[in-house]
Amino acid sequence: MAQLIPVGKLRDRPQTGDVVFVHGLDGDARGTWTNQAGGFWPQWLADDHQELAVWSVGYEVAASAWRGTAMPLFDRAHHVLAELQAAGLGQRPICFVAHSMGGLLVKQMLRNADSLAPEFRSFSAATRGVVFLATPHTGSDLASLARYLGLLLRSTIATKELEARASPLLELNTWYRENVRRLRVATQAYFENQKTKGVVVVDRASADPSLEGVTVIGLDANHSGVCKPASRNDLLYKRSQAFILNVLGVTTQAQAGGQWAASEPRPDRVIAAARESLRPHTLTPVPRLANVTGDSNYVRVQVLTPAGVLDRDKQLGVVKELTEIVAAAGGDPTLTQRTWVLITESPEGGWGINGHANTGADIAAAARAELAGQ
Repeated sequence: MAQLIPVGKLRDRPQTGDVVFVHGLDGDARGTWTNQAGGFWPQWLADDHQELAVWSVGYEVAASAWRGTAMPLFDRAHHVLAELQAAGLGQRPICFVAHSMGGLLVKQMLRNADSLAPEFRSFSAATRGVVFLATPHTGSDLASLARYLGLLLRSTIATKELEARASPLLELNTWYRENVRRLRVATQAYFENQKTKGVVVVDRASADPSLEGVTVIGLDANHSGVCKPASRNDLLYKRSQAFILNVLGVTTQAQAGGQWAASEPRPDRVIAAARESLRPHTLTPVPRLANVTGDSNYVRVQVLTPAGVLDRDKQLGVVKELTEIVAAAGGDPTLTQRTWVLITESPEGGWGINGHANTGADIAAAARAELAGQ
């Protein structure tokens, strides 16, 4: 069975997002991410960024039936999604960090959540990024895999599903490439640069998700060590940390070298813009805006955002602060009871500016240009 393990202490105050580590074949929730000196880098992330909730998933994925059991990728994806949902995840932004077959599991989870299991749809909307560590997007040579794992007989379904160029893997990889931009999921990828027992388990070609704007980075490690940074100064930790902070909206200036599929306007910028625009004005309710009893002393604030940008916590925060801004600008505390804040989500391609219907990619490019000019 799968188990979701919280890393570090869960704080009382609201947190910006969730980081979920997912191991691969014959891995586990702790050992996969622990270096030879005992450094457990999910813990580093939790200690360095208390605004994040960090988790590690453990699940049965034995390579050989002599060692344990495994579940088909499709079924395991539903199982892990159910575990995450039971722990309350899926309501705020998520970034996954996945090693080897764990990356295939994450892609299958996103696919199932997006179109095959409506009860988990919030996860496809909440996922902001994935870090792939030596994930065999097109499979791995079974002879090399068997040599690496020391297998002789009785391989499990998990091992068989990793066969190079197997149709299900190719189909899953195609789905991810064709839908990652629509889902607004950023991607970062790494490959191993050293052999294990004389073989490269996941070579550069298989570790490349083949996404425009994503460069797969080689690390000086073998397949087991590629997910174990030696210290906080290790390239993997520094680069993936910046990527995670960026996709979860913790910082706005970090350059993570990943693929951005859409802009995410931050609530603090929306609120600051509203405060600035309202400061010089006297608010006079429009007579035509009335409630069901005919009272017309109401104010309406319309907020337009790309679909999926604001989770429930952010919706509550935006409505609360904009209501307070209106009351302060109008000099009337009772306006808090008569202010309607309407949050409207624009569908992909439905944000019209200057006569052009902008997609998420268009908005992202405009946001980058604006940040570059600051």
